[in-house]
Amino acid sequence: MAAPCGGSGLGSWLVLLFLFANSLGSDQFDESLLIKPLNSGHVISKFDFVIGTDNISGAHFHLVPRHLAEVISHHHVRELHLSLTQGFWRHDIWGYPARQAGTGAQLWVWFDPGTPSVDESWSSLVNALSGLFCASLNFMDRTVTTSPEFAFRPAGVVSDPSELESRLLRVASLPREATCTENLTPWQKLLPCGAASGLSTLLNPTHLYSTSYHSLSVDFRPVCADTSCSRLHYEITQSVTLVHEPVTTARRDGPRQDWSMKSLFGRGLYDACAVAERSDIFVDTAANGSYPFVLSPAPHSEVTSIVAGHPATYAAYSVTSLTSGGGGVNLRAAYSRPHRHGWTPSLPLTVTQYQTGSGQYSVGLSLQLRNADRLSPLDVSVLQVVPWYIRLYLHTLQVTVDGQVIKPVYQRLVPGRDRQRPYTLELGVRIPAGRVATVSVQAERAFLKWHEYPPDANHGFYLPGAVVSALLPAQNCTRHPIRSPPVEGGRVFVRLSAENQLVTLPTPDFSMPYNVICLVCTVVALAFGPLHNICTKRLLLVPVSEEKPGIVTRIKSNLGRLMWWRRGADQSNTATSQSPAGASQSAAAKAKSSKAD
Repeated sequence: MAAPCGGSGLGSWLVLLFLFANSLGSDQFDESLLIKPLNSGHVISKFDFVIGTDNISGAHFHLVPRHLAEVISHHHVRELHLSLTQGFWRHDIWGYPARQAGTGAQLWVWFDPGTPSVDESWSSLVNALSGLFCASLNFMDRTVTTSPEFAFRPAGVVSDPSELESRLLRVASLPREATCTENLTPWQKLLPCGAASGLSTLLNPTHLYSTSYHSLSVDFRPVCADTSCSRLHYEITQSVTLVHEPVTTARRDGPRQDWSMKSLFGRGLYDACAVAERSDIFVDTAANGSYPFVLSPAPHSEVTSIVAGHPATYAAYSVTSLTSGGGGVNLRAAYSRPHRHGWTPSLPLTVTQYQTGSGQYSVGLSLQLRNADRLSPLDVSVLQVVPWYIRLYLHTLQVTVDGQVIKPVYQRLVPGRDRQRPYTLELGVRIPAGRVATVSVQAERAFLKWHEYPPDANHGFYLPGAVVSALLPAQNCTRHPIRSPPVEGGRVFVRLSAENQLVTLPTPDFSMPYNVICLVCTVVALAFGPLHNICTKRLLLVPVSEEKPGIVTRIKSNLGRLMWWRRGADQSNTATSQSPAGASQSAAAKAKSSKAD
């Protein structure tokens, strides 16, 4: 009777082990590095670490980072997009970015329709992410949070129209947030291989934070698991975007654009991540026609794609094959001639933001949208979020083209409230062909309470830049050869961020209390001594006694005078004996004494 029992127990254990292995096998991990040299002399490098899974809220996790998965499932998150960026993406020189990221910290989240309280979930979520990434995301309270209608649409699959309601969306940014190794370390720990192996070993903090632009991002979204989209698959993408300047870095060797892994990242590549299904390196060779370069070692293959009628060629490397020989691999590019700064072609859409006004009271915000296409107009969507302490005059909002006021295609204005919510401006603007549209609004600066000023208040307050969205030609974008979104009609959806604005507010003299304390303490210290003596001591008039001193007193006085006289005589004799005159006198005295004898 024991054998069947034992057999059935072994079978059940095998079934459980099989099911557990299947659950673990549903996760997959890919890593890739895209290097794109530009004609301006810059080099763009973009790391992508993608984890796919069928279940984000289970009790067992294989490749999915458990800390992040628990935060997502606990707060009923359907989509999450977080970026920590330092520097400004110069789209007029570098082209359009593969992923929009405003300077500082930016977070936008879509919640499930069944979320009990979106505001409470948002408040708890930003606190959890703040601790997870060691960032100040907990300051994303209701005073900087908004829910736009058009600018941030879902990036993943939407199965129900109710999931598109703006009440489920929260967007916030902290333009003053700085990034450092405290953010990079927890970000790397979310990767399956951490910083021990694979492409993540190239993320050297010393070189990463020395670049002209660097951005860390985490994106979570649902995607289709098959072509029919019968079931959902969840995708977690961790990305790093860097912009290097090898021409400036290696200026001792002349204006050359030569680059290598060691010059860009500070080290070579030694191995691939063991759990990665694919580990690839792609080098965009589109600039090889105007600025020829030779790659070493030679690429394993070439990937060609046609984007809007323009061919794009990439040199492809398999990290597993590249590092199979052992030792480090230093991928490098050698240019055949020195670099020369040439003319950069204009982009279809360029965005510039600036301030107007003067003084400490009034201020104006202006946004220029330039349409370089001389044949057709361009429709753009503009989102501007302004903190409550910059009080907008909404009646002054206008859109002008060559000095003439035009009517926006649509507009949505949400007035702000002091210490409760920001101002939100959403506009749809049609820019005529070859023209420049200017969106402007006037405002006033508010007076803050003393405890509402940040550290170094005289530096000013940063306002988040405007977010501009449009369908633009795909050939001007930084695109991944495999993972880029599809191109419809030769155009892709592009979201751009304008420059952050630094505004000064009426600031009190915070050094005044310090000066007052020092002055008061000094005055009190100088006045305390005399006042204390006057208050605590009695001044008495002591009469001089006319009685003659006693014999003991006279003896002490005479002894003191005698000792003083004796000490003075000894000192004078010593000085006389040390001088030449004294020496001659002593010699003469000795001679007289000898003659007398």
